[in-house]
Amino acid sequence: MKSKKIAIASISIVLIGVLIYALFNQEYLYAKSFADELYDYPLPDKTKIVDKNFDYGVIFGGGPSGSGGYPTVASFIEIENE
Repeated sequence: MKSKKIAIASISIVLIGVLIYALFNQEYLYAKSFADELYDYPLPDKTKIVDKNFDYGVIFGGGPSGSGGYPTVASFIEIENE
């Protein structure tokens, strides 16, 4: 009986952890999805990507509901061409 309670408590803790991770990580996933669209843009021949990165959040303006509820994203690609 005691081991059953421990198992239920353990499963509950794991589920709560997954839910919290999903809620707080959702903005990151939206921002990464947006940045990946930029990174997938076709580049001319003989062009190589030197650096790429993205960031998101309120510091770029818009706030938590500024872009229809999506986070504001700043994304860049540094390229080099002959």
